[in-house]
Formats: sequence, structure tokens, C-alpha cells
Amino acid sequence: HLKEKYEDYRQQLVQSAYQFVTESKEVVNNSLRQAVAHMVTQIIDVQNQHFFTFELYRPGTIESTTAIKLGLLEKLFEYLSRCDDYLRHKDLRAFTCCLASFYAKRMRQVLIGRTIRTFRLQDNEVLEKDFDELFELLASFDGVDFDVERFPLSNEEHPLYPYFDVLELMKTPNNDLFHQHVMVMTERSEIEDKAEKEREDKEMEEIKEKLKDPRYKKRQERIKLYSLASLAEKLVRQRNRLKRIHDHPVLHVLTHRADEEAQTYVENFVQYRKKNEPL
Repeated sequence: HLKEKYEDYRQQLVQSAYQFVTESKEVVNNSLRQAVAHMVTQIIDVQNQHFFTFELYRPGTIESTTAIKLGLLEKLFEYLSRCDDYLRHKDLRAFTCCLASFYAKRMRQVLIGRTIRTFRLQDNEVLEKDFDELFELLASFDGVDFDVERFPLSNEEHPLYPYFDVLELMKTPNNDLFHQHVMVMTERSEIEDKAEKEREDKEMEEIKEKLKDPRYKKRQERIKLYSLASLAEKLVRQRNRLKRIHDHPVLHVLTHRADEEAQTYVENFVQYRKKNEPL
């Protein structure tokens, strides 16, 4: 009997130890991810945010204000080299991927965010050089996650995809972008029409249910209920619907393209955005 008790307690202890180790690993992994994200934020947004906000690709001086010419990539190399001296390979991979993801999002904002930067088609060459140099830099520290054969840049899960995708759109001629945008709007319009119909049907069902209540039999109260979907609310909803349909990276690329044809196309849709908020 004592032997059975002992074995039972031993199994409970083993299970408790296993649970503790499993939960500890999860906590440690979460802490490491948070620490890496904090480090990257400090590097990009605290120490070097002036590059993304003011210095990169200044209008009229794009060739002399690239990430290479300004020394931004050199700074990233210094950070990665320091981490390489102290981090395990596994942790360095996590840091490199996080840095790439954060950098890609910031570069996307630089290229098509709410800035006054505009680009000519011939500027794509220097933009590509910045991207290629960055990719080579990251691959030199993390050859696993930045192996294009194993993990192509066209994969939406790739850390650099937001940056790569914008550059691909920037190389695309106007007519092809117009076509892409129309196709996107058509698809989104169908989805929005379906969602709007479902929303209206649901609202009508709610109103019908309320009208069954004796308190709402009077005509004035019926009018009050039907006015829930007022004209003003519908106009606001329609405006927001149109913004969702039209707003797409393709339109933002055209907005930042120094080309009269592109700007004319964009002007057809600026009425659906908020005043004083550039695309």
C-alpha cells in the first residue's frame, strides 16, 4: 500500500515538474519576444526615427538621401554585429526577423504613408539598391530566414514583405495599377454590398420585433423607430464604405507618383478621404 502511495506521489511530482517547465518555457519565450520587440523599437523609433520622418528620400534629393548614402544601413550593421557578439544563434534569428519586420513597416510608411514624398519611375533603381543592400545585410546574419529559395519575398509572412510589396507596385506602370485598383474596388464593392444588405435586414428585423410590443403601436413612436436608420447615418455609412473600397496600397503608390496621369486618377477618389489627411 505504501509503495502504491509513493508511486502516486512520485507521478504527481513528475507531472507538476513537467507543467512547471512547460509554463516556464512559454513565459520565457514571451519575455524574449517582448524584449526583442523593445530593443527593435529603441533602435528604430527612438535612436533613428529622424531618418524615417525627415531624412530619407527628401524631395528633389532622392539619390543623395537613400538609406545607403545616409548611413542608416551601416547603423543597422553595427547593431546586428553587437548582437551577434552576445546572442545565441536562435536569439539572433529572432532579433533579425523582428528588426526586418519593423524596418519594413517603417519603410512602407516612408514610401506610401502620409508624407509629402513623391517618386518618379526612374527613382526605383536607387530604391531597389537600398532594399537589396538591406536584404544582403540581414542574410549575412540570418541565412535561414532570409534564404529566398526557402522563404520567397513574395510570401506575405516574410518579414520584409510590406517593403517588398510596395517596391513591386512602384515598378508597375500606371495602366496596370489602374486595372489592379479597379479589380480590387469591384471585389470589395461586392463584399460591402453583401454586408450592407445583411446589416439592413438585421436592423429591419429588430424594428419589426420592437413594433410587436404594445408600447410602440402609436404612429409617432413607429416613426421614431423607423428613423433609427436615418438619412444622416446612411450618408456617413456610405462615405465610410466608399473609403474602405477605394483605400488600397495601389492608390497610395499612385498618390506618391510624380506623374500627372497618376495624380489625375487619384483625384477621382480624394473626395472620400478626410480633409487635411494626405493619402
